[in-house]
Amino acid sequence: MKKLMTALISTSLLLGVAPVFAKSQHQHGHAGKTRIAMRLQAQQWVNATSARVTVNVNATINDSQMGKVHQELLTKLSKISTNTKWHITSFNRSRNQSGLEQLQATAQARLADNKLADLRQSTTSISKPGMTFKIQSVEFTPSFAEIQQVRSKLRESIYQQAQQEVANLNKVYPGENFHIRVVRFVPRYFFRPMQRNAGVRPNVMMMRRPAVPAGNGGFSVSNKQVMSAYVVLTSKAHKGKEKLKDNKENKS
Repeated sequence: MKKLMTALISTSLLLGVAPVFAKSQHQHGHAGKTRIAMRLQAQQWVNATSARVTVNVNATINDSQMGKVHQELLTKLSKISTNTKWHITSFNRSRNQSGLEQLQATAQARLADNKLADLRQSTTSISKPGMTFKIQSVEFTPSFAEIQQVRSKLRESIYQQAQQEVANLNKVYPGENFHIRVVRFVPRYFFRPMQRNAGVRPNVMMMRRPAVPAGNGGFSVSNKQVMSAYVVLTSKAHKGKEKLKDNKENKS
């Protein structure tokens, strides 16, 4: 057993994983069973292919316009970028001193880099007396779908690492018959932004710019996803011998 533990530590160091050995001694009801616990890790960059654009809307309307103002806002927003779905995330109304309704709304959409060039001009052009549109922020962060896709790949990578650990152990110790017992993912993800422009703090999760970038953006941001998992490998050694021993005792 001591030789097995020494070899496991050497193998894990070569593979770049951090093994944490749990109870490996014989347990009641599991004679001859070896249990090994380790922490595996995988990481990958998530590239932001679009930006989350937030627009503030201020409007003054009368009571007769209230019923169709929501649709009017969406129609106006659709002119900023074609084939883009906008979502109104906040909508507040109050009555001013002149008796008119004062509206304040916020809308969001994800726009590709090539649609950001004339964003400020497009937003200004849809404004009219009594209804103004203004860009609040442009955030270059990966979308939910992009993050989930990478996380799926990270889980796959950890599964493959665990399978490789089992294969390595069974190759060196064929009589132990190791298999994967537990894979428990640590519920924590790390976001480490990386950008091409110099002079921006590296520990900021979201990059915000009050001004809209020119051209094709010129502002590329990536987030590094790191996933860890607690993995337990268990041997099936001596189970067959145990059963054979019981049969011999019964026959005697």
